[in-house]
Formats: sequence, structure tokens, C-alpha cells
Amino acid sequence: GEVAGGYGGPAPVMPHDPKRTERPPPEPGRCHFFNAQKQRYCRFQVKDGFLFCAHHVTGPQERKRVPCPLDPRHHVYEDELEQHCKRRCPSRQARGVAERPWFKEVASSTSYMSEEEVLHILLASDVQEDRARTMLQAWTRTHGEVTSDGESRIKPSTGFRKELGRQLSSKYIRRLASRVEDVLRVAGIQVPLAVQQLMPWECKVLFDDARRDPLLPWNEKHALQQASIAGHLYQMELLHRTDAGGDCTTAVGGLEHKQADCCLEGPATKKAEPCVYVEMGAGRGYLAHMLCACGAQQVLLVEKRPYRFKAERSLRKNKALAIERLRVDIADLVVDKVPLLQGKDYVVTGKHLCGAGTDLALRGCLSECSSVRGSGEGKTQDTRCKGVAIATCCHHLCTWHEYVHKTFFLSKGFTHGEFEVICWMTGWAVAGEHKTVEDHHSAGDEAGMKEPTTPRMSCGQQIPHDERTRIGTTCKVILDYGRVLWLQSLDPQATVALRGYVSQDVSPENRLVLARFPLAAR
Repeated sequence: GEVAGGYGGPAPVMPHDPKRTERPPPEPGRCHFFNAQKQRYCRFQVKDGFLFCAHHVTGPQERKRVPCPLDPRHHVYEDELEQHCKRRCPSRQARGVAERPWFKEVASSTSYMSEEEVLHILLASDVQEDRARTMLQAWTRTHGEVTSDGESRIKPSTGFRKELGRQLSSKYIRRLASRVEDVLRVAGIQVPLAVQQLMPWECKVLFDDARRDPLLPWNEKHALQQASIAGHLYQMELLHRTDAGGDCTTAVGGLEHKQADCCLEGPATKKAEPCVYVEMGAGRGYLAHMLCACGAQQVLLVEKRPYRFKAERSLRKNKALAIERLRVDIADLVVDKVPLLQGKDYVVTGKHLCGAGTDLALRGCLSECSSVRGSGEGKTQDTRCKGVAIATCCHHLCTWHEYVHKTFFLSKGFTHGEFEVICWMTGWAVAGEHKTVEDHHSAGDEAGMKEPTTPRMSCGQQIPHDERTRIGTTCKVILDYGRVLWLQSLDPQATVALRGYVSQDVSPENRLVLARFPLAAR
């Protein structure tokens, strides 16, 4: 007889295995085909009500797969071709983005460094002038251009920053790092930031093994970060609980973290206000998944790359949730024209929003902050930003052109060139151990050299690892501190904060930019 679970055809013929009766059953939701050579079941997922995946379904009624006419690089089932081309094909979605009202393509641009700026840094680092000018000529050929006016300029790419950093002396680096530390010391900012790792009680339920959804990817460190971000949203009154007695069935899975610094118990007394949570750089969207488990009812996911195993697979099972995903670059998104946000307040969130992505998200949502929130004379718009909670990372990818608060750096005496060096040094905060001058000398002594030779060392190798890590962390903090000050400058009555939201062993990128704006009455 036929086995129910294929696509109408008989079950695939499995190789004879004398130990078949002793095998444990396959994982829930996975294919029942047993590979005798690998001695395990197929790990592909199956649709609800089926036993075998599409690769292991056989028989006369096997479904035929054909190339997609919109993009032949992928194949679809022939009987689903019309529906695929009409709604599901990623290529069709990408073509249709340009026609959406919330899309406005922004031409890419950058802020070039003049030769004088680069020369000033090299001379300040005790590089001889003749050698500095020779390097400038080489960098102009590889990283720069000559304008129509005959002026040479250099694009401060990641590669150029690395080459420039190799020429800097440890004396110059320590002097620049000392200036950064002085700015933070005057502001009362402690480095590293004090960590407050939160665990809302809703999230503790989600961390229970018994409530785990086996089809959802699980990583305990990511879940701990998502839960802590939700906890800080609670503290900033940007996320409101629904009912303490309700049973939350949307599970992420995993083990309870026994070293959480703070557990937020009990329901909030305030009534939840209608609010949309916009996750920038959403990836698969599991930060939004955690927020929905904690009471969020409306979610907008913004991500330019396609992903498999997205959080919407399970979130859409809850018909009460409003979920929308926009496949668009953050720089090209016009937030005020997104239909889901019309007439609603929204909170901007993000987990590990890389480099300039944080600045693009802040500027895109808050550059017209006073009008967006409806405050000010004669400015009343329905779409208003209520707050921000963005965990930053990859500060070495920040750019002078996109950074939101260049005025802050200039007011503290830093130049454009020094900003580029600071961004380059942020990589030391998460870099591994490297050989130093002492290590090279030790290697020469062990080899029996009378006078061990030391090759030319970069400034990073001349500075001990612990000191490099401290300098890199300090540089990351000042970049995020500038962003917090920019948020404060938009509204003096806003509540802003820069916090460490998880411990270093969970993630070294543990800085969270927070802001809550007072909303004027509609």
C-alpha cells in the first residue's frame, strides 16, 4: 500500500538495514528517509502532514520541477509555477521594490580625504616627509583619484585605513587614545560600560525546553541578547506587557541562563499603546520574534538580503500579529511612506546593526525628528518615532559621510583624518592575540641568535594586547556616545542612554543605544 506523507506517490524504497527496528524515530518535522551509508535520517524539513522531503519523494505521481522563467537560477514545482511567478519569486519582488512609495534610491557617496589631511597624520606620527609624500603618491593611485581641478584626494576605505595604520607610531596612537579617554572621562562615561543584562519573565518561559519549537533555529547567545534588548525596552517604557496570566506559546527554545543580572518580574500596569516595532537590518527577524513573545503586536522587518528560515514562518501562525518584511536597503527606505506605519507610533530597533547602518537607520527615521513626532509649530504628522533601541557593532565600517554627529567630533578637536584612525582602531576591541616586539625577541633568543633581528612592527604589534583591547573598546564607546548625543540634540526632553546590555562572554559587541521621545498629543 501507499504511505501517506508523500506527494501522492509511494514511499521511497529504503536500503535493507538489519538494525532498522532498533533505530530511534527521526526528529519531528524532518524527513523519514534513512540514509544507510551515513547511518542517519535525512535532515531536510517536510511540509505539515508529510513524511518525506521533496528530494526523497518517488513514484509515478512525482511532482516535476522546472526553471523559473523570471530567474532560471532556481527551480520550482510546475504546478506552482503560476503562483510562484505572481507572488513568491524573489526576483519579481526585487523588481517591484522600485515602484513602491516607500522606496527612494540614494546615490552612494563618500567623504574623501585630502592629501594635506593624510600628510598631517603621517608627520604627526614622526614619518619623514619624503617618505610620507612617496606613500601619498602610491595611495592616490590605489585608493584615490585626481579631480578635474587637479586636486588629489583619497577614499578612506577599509584597506586604506589598514595601510595608514601600519605607518603610525605607538606614540601617536597612545596620544590619540588619551584624547578620546579624556572626552569620555569629562562626560562621566565608564569604559567598559557597566553591564545590565535583563531577562523579562516572558522570555524565561520561551527559554523552556518543553515549549521549544523544533523548526526554529536556536542559539542561546543570540537569544540572551534579544531578551536583554526586550528588557531594556521595558525599562524605557517602549514595550508594554499584555496579560501576566496569559500563556505564551510562541517558543524560541533553549536553556535558561542562570547568570542573568536582572529579571523583570510581573506585568506592567500601563495599558499597551498601539505601536509598530521596526527592526532595521533584521536578517531572519528573531529579535522581532522575541519582541512579539513579549507583547509586540505589529512588526516591520527591513532587510536587503534574502534569508531562509525566517521568523515569520512561526509568527504568521498567530493571526493577531501584523507582520511585514521590506526587502530594501536602509539608505533607500522612506519610513514615513510605509503603509503599516501610517497613523501610528513606531520604535526603531536593531541587533548588531553594522557600522554605518546604524547611522543610516537613525538619520532615516529621525532626521526630521520634530515633524515626525508631531511637535513644533504647525507640524502634525500621524507617523511619529517613539524611541530607539539599537545594538551597534562593526564600528570599523563607520564612515565620516554617514556618521550622524560629525559636529561632536569636530567640537572636541578631532579632524576627519583622526576620525578614520579612530574607526580603524575599533577593530582592536574584538581582535585576537598578536605577536608583539617582546614575542619576536623571545623567538630570536630561542633560535640561538646573538643579536635577534626585529622586523618592522606595526603600531598594533608595538602595543600590548590588553592595551590594544582597551583602546579599541574606548574608540567604540566614543562613536556610540556621539550617536547618543545626537539623539539628545533632537529633543532636549528625550531620555537617552548608552548601556552594556550583555556580558562580554555573551558578546563583545555589547553596547545598546537607547532613546525615548516624549510624544505630543495628537
